Amino acid sequence: MELVGIGNALLDVISFVEPDYPPYLGVHNSTTNHVPYDRMEDLLLAVPDPIFVAGGGAANTIRVAALLGLQGRFVGAVGRDRFGDLFRRDMEEAGAEFLAVEKSQPTGIFLALVGEDGSRAIVVSPGAAGELSVSEIPDRTFVPGAILYVDGFIASRRELFIHILERGRRAGMRVAVDAASFSLANRNAAFFLDAFEEYCDWVFMNEDELRALAGLPLDEALSLFAASRFEMIVKRAERGAIWCYGDRRIDSPVRAFTPMDETGAGDAFAAGFLAAVLEGKPPEVCLRMGNRVAEEIIQVPGCRLDPSRIRKARQSVLV
Repeated sequence: MELVGIGNALLDVISFVEPDYPPYLGVHNSTTNHVPYDRMEDLLLAVPDPIFVAGGGAANTIRVAALLGLQGRFVGAVGRDRFGDLFRRDMEEAGAEFLAVEKSQPTGIFLALVGEDGSRAIVVSPGAAGELSVSEIPDRTFVPGAILYVDGFIASRRELFIHILERGRRAGMRVAVDAASFSLANRNAAFFLDAFEEYCDWVFMNEDELRALAGLPLDEALSLFAASRFEMIVKRAERGAIWCYGDRRIDSPVRAFTPMDETGAGDAFAAGFLAAVLEGKPPEVCLRMGNRVAEEIIQVPGCRLDPSRIRKARQSVLV
């Protein structure tokens, strides 16, 4: 096993709609809305032509990593329902092992309403995803020598988050965490920074999350972390990505693309980056690999990646 992910198991539901359709449903573009499950069920009946695919940050990363040829394993909680079955199928069809923790609650849903103008309205009902407990994480989750990739949303339950990081380090794993969201990073800045410094080898974040953690503009924030033990990777969407460690900084630009759907792009970037890490590549190559894989995912809805295209993307960088 090379890469093990732990996170919220959410079934991604993607629907392409007119820009005025989310407000018609009672949600606004450019917002993230958490709703009860019965409200989510109503929305799923109302949205046109929904596309279903296994999702959640760490699950996306493990699925893409498996398509890249890595041995990947994901641990998360789903319901005993058809959506849980769909989630399992997608993980296994990608070649990833899914250690499912089954719950009486329904499988969590992440609904993205994507407008033709690029607008997005997000609706989330976490369901079983948020019910994973310390005692339910199997011992074989923690594999000596593998990389442990943890979805930052787990930090909303701090005891569970620290338990996972500690067990990974004790098992001899290298640890990567994604900061997950601006609001999460903003609420947990001091906690996150302490945990990153104590346990992490790599931390992935976007510019908003970096600003939430440091309270500073990009260049000043990067300088602030110069003495950190972890490598910082800042995802910048159409501006590429930055890797920083000590006094070293590497910027990696990307080609301009008009995305079809940005769902999972940052997760796919992490998969590509870590795939290159596992091949012993230097950070500039790891950045290029991350950008190249993210380039593929923004051209399809959700994480419905063509395995042959992903293999070609891998070969174009890791030669």
